[in-house]
Amino acid sequence: MTWPIGIGDLGDRLNLKNDRISDHDAVRQLRTVSEILRKLSTQPGVVLADEVGMGKTFVALGVAMMAALSDRGRRPVVVMVPSSLHEKWPRDFDVFQSLAIKRSEDKRLSVAKADSGLEFFKLIDNETKNRPHIIFLKHGAFHLQNMDHWIRLALIKRAMLGMHLGEKRDALPRFAARLIRKKSSYSDPGLFAKLLQTPNRQWRDVINNYGYCLEDDPIPEAVQKIIESDEIDIEPLRVCIRQLPARESGSIDERLERTRITINDVLRKIWPATLAKAKFRSPLLILDEAHHLKNPATRLASLFVANDAEKDVNTITGALEGAFERMMFLTATPFQLGHHELLNVIDRFKGIAWKTLPQYSKERFEAELKELGKVLDHAQHRAAELDKRWQSLHQDDLVGHDGKQCNVEDWWSEVIQNPVDKPEHIRIVMRAFDEARIAMKDAELPLRQWVVRHLRDRNLPGTNTLRRLRLAGGAIALGGNGNGGLPVEKEALLPFLLAARAQAMVIRGGEKAGRATFAEGLASSYEAFLETRKGGNVDEEAPIGSTSNERVNIYVEKLTNVLPNQSAYAKHPKIAAVVECVLDLTSVRLNWVSTT
Repeated sequence: MTWPIGIGDLGDRLNLKNDRISDHDAVRQLRTVSEILRKLSTQPGVVLADEVGMGKTFVALGVAMMAALSDRGRRPVVVMVPSSLHEKWPRDFDVFQSLAIKRSEDKRLSVAKADSGLEFFKLIDNETKNRPHIIFLKHGAFHLQNMDHWIRLALIKRAMLGMHLGEKRDALPRFAARLIRKKSSYSDPGLFAKLLQTPNRQWRDVINNYGYCLEDDPIPEAVQKIIESDEIDIEPLRVCIRQLPARESGSIDERLERTRITINDVLRKIWPATLAKAKFRSPLLILDEAHHLKNPATRLASLFVANDAEKDVNTITGALEGAFERMMFLTATPFQLGHHELLNVIDRFKGIAWKTLPQYSKERFEAELKELGKVLDHAQHRAAELDKRWQSLHQDDLVGHDGKQCNVEDWWSEVIQNPVDKPEHIRIVMRAFDEARIAMKDAELPLRQWVVRHLRDRNLPGTNTLRRLRLAGGAIALGGNGNGGLPVEKEALLPFLLAARAQAMVIRGGEKAGRATFAEGLASSYEAFLETRKGGNVDEEAPIGSTSNERVNIYVEKLTNVLPNQSAYAKHPKIAAVVECVLDLTSVRLNWVSTT
């Protein structure tokens, strides 16, 4: 067991300051590493939810370093990342290793990448001295159907055990290369005959004796244990093997191809289950882009907790349950999730190895999460009440002390300072605001146990200049104001009307219809809308056994077909307004420079 981890010498081991990170930010990041390590000593997991650009990656690598180097069994820390970031994380580690790690003995920290579950188990299978300290693993690795030829042969061999095949058993070595699609490089029937008679753990020596040079055992030990067990349903593969030809014939190629296709179809179901049941143990999982866990039915989320209702033994749900002593999730957008979705993310922590946390039980975790849900429910209800009361306000109410209309921010500041002489409907809004504020404050304390979040300073460094100006609706448009939205017209009108229609169906359909991400994407840009249409990525979002709302899909498909061509994407209502504003500001700046 790795935990608890000593942090007394953390400052002597890490220096997170560099040319792009200020002393202030470096201190904050080091303090965050320390706080996360402290939390993980007494609880199953933590969510790091700093804003974008605040150094979550380096904080995570600092935590990973301390966990990996503290593990007495040299079990690797696993960092699961989306495919789009699978190359970036190792590059960031190179910078971290070069600039942030202070001690020479800590710089021996080694890393490796794994695209698939098989690659991952081969890395785990390395001798202790050759095993990487950190493995960067793709989100979708355990769902990829990329078993190699040796795995195929091992599963076929396992299925043949105890079968009465007669001549078919003797003929298999002649046909094996074609069945596993390795005829070009491994075509010697003698090799396959030897492998079928030799224990799998000795295969590497046999293969290398035939002139090849395998560095790793072709079947990782964790996978081998499942293959030789009764934990997977091998019977469908036995049915395929009975179709094997016993001798050559004029139609042998066609027969072998049909058999190969049939065997592969069966193996596509058996292999994920084999991966799911193969066991390993790691001191820590770091999961990037953790907001993808918001839906428990997605493939990624299902890896951490087994589905008790699932009867099929050839399933991959719960593949990572009990594998990690602790979990650390990264996301920059925790509060863009609904609070039930945020609770779903935190709920994945119940998939840790609970024996390594004897002072904090799974039952206690579930009870505390239930109480947190009640507190967040109350805060949501208060916020909904405020939203309802706010709708009672009208433009005529937004009047300052001088009797003139003003924008909503200035008006609200004045109302807060002088509430007594306001009409009753405004005082009701103020009471709803106070109740919502108190409820939000009450929710912060229990949520702080699980979520660590830092925000950027509101002002630019060393100035009183606001980092961001909030421009609502049409205020971004030249000559516009904040009292209305951006106009949607001309060629943009039809796509937005179709999106509104589809979104209305989603709302009426409730949970069965899913979330209207297409509408959110369209409101952002045409490109963002098209990104939501990709869907079904094996990495994160593909739901297990999900069904779509056909009527919604019809409207969304029509929406896709009526989008402007790519050259007109810049005419999207929001994009066009922002571009015009930026060009205007740039022009003003250039004119100012030219006159000074």
